[in-house]
Amino acid sequence: MPIDKARVKERLVQETKDYLMLFVYLAAFLGSFTIYKRLVLQEHHLSYYHYGYSLIEAAILAKVILLGDWLGLGRARPRGPLILAVLRQTFLCSLLVIAFSFLEKILDGLLHGHDLAWGLEQIASMKKQEVLANFLVLYVTLTPLFAVRQLEKVLGPGRLVALFFKVKAD
Repeated sequence: MPIDKARVKERLVQETKDYLMLFVYLAAFLGSFTIYKRLVLQEHHLSYYHYGYSLIEAAILAKVILLGDWLGLGRARPRGPLILAVLRQTFLCSLLVIAFSFLEKILDGLLHGHDLAWGLEQIASMKKQEVLANFLVLYVTLTPLFAVRQLEKVLGPGRLVALFFKVKAD
């Protein structure tokens, strides 16, 4: 079966657009959150300059969300109000991101000469409040994103972009 180069190119272009859209959204949110942290900590005379980390995290999160798409998270047609599909997809993707953050801790430990038990211990030692707070921030961040993505599915390809960015003739 020959490879359809035009289809491969079309899919690559679409996935690149999807990735960039996710990255820009997440970078803007995480960057603003980093600025917020910096300003709060500055009141207590503490330094916080992890701006590059926000961009790296946005790049990784965008890829994890695309992986969630590939795995079929939220692919099912909504059977009720659209908000239920949005909240379900946001919940599943947030869980996937948290799982990847745990995997990241394990891999980071392995890369720095620690064993698997060390990584698992690092995860177990995390405060429940910290994990819950990260999940909550992530959930609130992703909800508008998935709402827009679900609207795009319902309206059809390109319609939402046209509504937002094209001038309507009266």
